[in-house]
Amino acid sequence: MEKKNHALKYGLLGGLLLVVFSLLLDLTGLTDPAAQKGSWIASVVSLAIFFWALYSAIRSEREDLGGGITFGQGFKVGLLAALIIALISGVYMYVYMAFINPDMVDQIREMTMEKLAAQGLSDEQIESQMQIMGKMMSPGMMTIWGFIGNFILGAIVAVVASAILKKDPSNSLDAA
Repeated sequence: MEKKNHALKYGLLGGLLLVVFSLLLDLTGLTDPAAQKGSWIASVVSLAIFFWALYSAIRSEREDLGGGITFGQGFKVGLLAALIIALISGVYMYVYMAFINPDMVDQIREMTMEKLAAQGLSDEQIESQMQIMGKMMSPGMMTIWGFIGNFILGAIVAVVASAILKKDPSNSLDAA
């Protein structure tokens, strides 16, 4: 029986679905990252895609193993799928901010300055905040933080999906 790499399959599929979803939201104007417009909708759907991909990878692995999978086996498959999704998302984020929408960082800075001014901060306080933010707002740094965030989210989702799908392998062999 041929061993299939479900983590790779569903990691690639989940990552590509997230990229397509993000592009659709951007092209239709339903979200605006700089203005934080529509971000909660994007977050909910993105989380659903993430969960679906990891759950499907672990479930498929369980089926290949004869209907049983330990928590550790499931977590390993889910974590690998999450790593692939995080890598694809990171590359897309960099390409998006560096080439597709290079003005996004400037737009976020302007929105932040307006919010800080509305909070009554002085020009010096705003400038101090913007210097700190400036170091974190390059496409490279945002890509790194996005990758880390997606990988941590993936680890959490992998724990949940593995806990849901774990099934004692010895019991599943008796039933087969």
